[in-house]
Amino acid sequence: MNNTFIFWSFGQSEQKISQIKVPSSKRNFPILIMFVVFLISFNFYSACRKERFPQPNNNLNKKIGEEVKSVLAKVAEAYGNKRYIIKKSDIGAAVLYDQKSKRILQTGGGFHESDIKLFLRISQLLPVRSIFIIGNAFGYSAFCLAEIFQKAFIDVIDAEIEGEDNQKGSEITRIIAQTYYPKVELTIGFSPQDTPKAVRPVIINEIGGYDLVFIDGMHTNEQIVKDFDGILPFLSPRCVVAIHDVGLYQMYQGFKLISEKARKNGFDAFISSVEWTRFGTGLVGRGINNLALLRTE
Repeated sequence: MNNTFIFWSFGQSEQKISQIKVPSSKRNFPILIMFVVFLISFNFYSACRKERFPQPNNNLNKKIGEEVKSVLAKVAEAYGNKRYIIKKSDIGAAVLYDQKSKRILQTGGGFHESDIKLFLRISQLLPVRSIFIIGNAFGYSAFCLAEIFQKAFIDVIDAEIEGEDNQKGSEITRIIAQTYYPKVELTIGFSPQDTPKAVRPVIINEIGGYDLVFIDGMHTNEQIVKDFDGILPFLSPRCVVAIHDVGLYQMYQGFKLISEKARKNGFDAFISSVEWTRFGTGLVGRGINNLALLRTE
């Protein structure tokens, strides 16, 4: 897809090149010339690549890794205190185990660790004051974002149609939010028709809109476009919209349409690589000069 960015590592190639023996015979002079031209071209390309795509900061990655563990531990503790355990599904998404009924809730999943890493990076680029989330399941993603953006108001909308335990997931969300995350508010409804009902007036009137949106509702090309259209009028001038599972559910056509609409409204758009986010999250943002830093891994 045109909006997907792929980066190659040349570390091993450089090592192999350094080990190549240059022929000394005069009859191999043309080969020598070709070899020198190749080295010059390769070094020039590498220099340009490093300038265009900043290399990962190992110290920063280590710090973020520690922050990921902290977020996971705090959210898990909040659920644990209510006798629920966070587990992982076969694909690595968070699912909820009910210690009372001794079973996993049948509803949607939540953040993967790579999602937390992505939003920690976003927190370094954008001072997020308000968040809107489409899709809730049992509240895990909302609470992870509440830990990352602790000063932000978070509004969530969910239709309660994903699995037999989706309604119970909403109840659990409200119980945990009341005790640990009071800035999280959940509205039951459908996106986009009920989106205005879930929008907190104070966020529009005093903040100027939502700085961050996480779209994780029904995973179809048509629906993610509707979700984006529904929240677009309520976005702040500087904001990021993340569309979850674009790669996992092959929603490239839908994200392409979102990208086209977004660019007309001053956004940059791209899909984070599968190595960067486990499920291939689509990102659009505006008013953020260094958003491209999220493309480096």
